[in-house]
Amino acid sequence: MSAQDKKMKTNPLKNDRYHLWYILLALCQLIPIASANDTLKTFIERVDTYQAEFSQVVINPSGEVIERAKGRFLLARPGRFRWDYTLPYQQQIIADGEKIWFYDVDLEQVTVRTQRGVLSHSPAALLAGGQFVASDYTIEQSRDDKNDVFITLWPQYDDATFQSIALVFSADNLIEMAMVDNFDQKTVLTFTDIVENRPLSEEMFRFAVQPGIDVIGDNSGG
Repeated sequence: MSAQDKKMKTNPLKNDRYHLWYILLALCQLIPIASANDTLKTFIERVDTYQAEFSQVVINPSGEVIERAKGRFLLARPGRFRWDYTLPYQQQIIADGEKIWFYDVDLEQVTVRTQRGVLSHSPAALLAGGQFVASDYTIEQSRDDKNDVFITLWPQYDDATFQSIALVFSADNLIEMAMVDNFDQKTVLTFTDIVENRPLSEEMFRFAVQPGIDVIGDNSGG
């Protein structure tokens, strides 16, 4: 694909997918908050790796579904995860513990950011720190008639870039995550075919830059 073609071709909802950094970085680093909630504590203590198929919907403020996506998700604590989007576009988001790689297959382009840099400018920053400041969040837990557990976090600090993050657990398994951003847009992920604590190769969390791929950002040191 030529440079001009890459400029002309856009994915209108790509940035909405990237909002999921926030949820995943928080999930990878949730130990400071674990004592605040038994369900989270149980999940974090039990799960070192997590993999699942996922479906994603993005819902606008009018309640209309504006995107549907599918793929596979891998998580290895601490700090590593991988999204492989297969529909409607092929994209990868890979965190190797130091950097996050955002690869658009169609554009033949990868954007690289340090995880520390993303954390320092994201809602996950407080969750990933050495201490959890409970006064910065309102945390609510509820159960439905199926005994599924719903945990919702609302930030109480001025520069938050999201309104809420919600986690849904069924029989102690994480089955859904959702985020509402400051534009009232909601992203919901539903997980199926869940496998916990199966060994995952380090290679699965590394991005190899192939010839012809444009690299944007800091690729020094790896």
